[in-house]
Amino acid sequence: MLVPKSVVDITREHSIPMTSAYRKVKELKEFGLLKVDRIVLTEDGKKYELLRSTIRSASVQFNKGMLDVDVTANIEADEKLVKRFFALKEVK
Repeated sequence: MLVPKSVVDITREHSIPMTSAYRKVKELKEFGLLKVDRIVLTEDGKKYELLRSTIRSASVQFNKGMLDVDVTANIEADEKLVKRFFALKEVK
């Protein structure tokens, strides 16, 4: 099982700037590739999101002019978001 992570966790693990991380997370959420697993409320009243990928794995191959994409959905993912991703795959 994949563990949901906060943006702060992601920035620490990958040593990327906080502003870049928030911008990329926003884009990935808009594309349906990340979803909010839950919102945590701290003792001092602040909120933050724990995020989960809607994709467990993906493989992309370019062979003889054709792009072959194989995606395995995250079992816990929202079915609507996964369908949106597969619709993107079919756009030519």
